[in-house]
Parts: sequence; structure tokens; C-alpha cells
Amino acid sequence: MSILLRILLVIYAVVFIFAAVMSVMVAINNEMLGGIYYRLDSSIASSRYSGLIITVIALFLLVSAILFFIAGLRTTRDKRAVSKYTNIGEVKISLNSIENIALNVASKMGSIRDLKAYVSKIDDSVSITIKGVVLPDVNIPLVSSELQEKVKNAVEEGSGVGVADVKVFIEDIYSGNIPMQKQNKEG
Repeated sequence: MSILLRILLVIYAVVFIFAAVMSVMVAINNEMLGGIYYRLDSSIASSRYSGLIITVIALFLLVSAILFFIAGLRTTRDKRAVSKYTNIGEVKISLNSIENIALNVASKMGSIRDLKAYVSKIDDSVSITIKGVVLPDVNIPLVSSELQEKVKNAVEEGSGVGVADVKVFIEDIYSGNIPMQKQNKEG
């Protein structure tokens, strides 16, 4: 719950506590109701801004009630984690953990550098996007397909979370110096 909703909730609670106390007092002493009516009527009639003030207070209460209603209907599912249920209980796996699994697998492929992974939740599965830079003279479709398969398998085996899709985005061709070991292996 956001801080604004919490502040509104406190104000709303104070107003309802006041209304409840007044209701109990009127229920105990019926003559008090006449006195309350008289004071409200005289204060409204004596000030030309009192109608505006009452309207503003009523609108505030109405808007805050609508906000609480909407907040109550909103689901509180955790958007940064995927839940898996076992016979013992619930296991939550953060999307950050899944990103790290994907990056770990992708970094083991020597033909892609400057890797970044982004994971988004789709119901009970995830969608993974891998961005990177490939080395020169690399067959991009072949490397991309291999990367997709390895990432999908590693995430599903390592976390138990289903992978809806793995998207590979090749941002550029690596133009930096390739270490001598890599040149000897690839060349």
C-alpha cells in the first residue's frame, strides 16, 4: 500500500471514529441530536463559505472511498517473483535469480559479449530477453538459436519455472580486441 493510501486511510479512520462516537452519544441521549442539528444549522447559516467547505470534505471522503475500493480490488500478486507450489508450501523465485541463471548460461558461450538479461513475468511462466554483442565471423542465427535453447533449458531445470519464450537481441558486432586464446580456438 502506498504512503498516500496510508495517509488517506488514517484520515478516513479518524472521520469514521468521530462519526461512530457521535452516533453512540446520540443513541444514548436522543436530545443531543437536536443540539447537533441546531449547531450545524447555525454554523452553516453564519458563514457563506460553509457550503463550499462541506462540499470539499464530502468530495474528499468520496474520492478516498473510491481509491480504497479500487485498491481493495487490485490483486496483490508479487510482480518481481514467480511462485511455485509444492506439497509442503510455496517457493518464490525472484526474477533477478532467473536473470542470473540466464546470464550465467549465456556468458559460457564464448561468441557473445556484453550480455544483459531482462525477465518479465507472464502468469506462472517468464519471458526472457537476452541482449548482447557477437564476435565477428559468427553465424548469428545459429548462435541465437543455441543460446535460446540453452537459456530455456537452464532456467526450466534450475528453477522449475516455465519459460514462455527467449528473445535474443544482437545489439552490435564486437569490435574490441579478442584475447589470444579465443583467436586460436576460433581461428
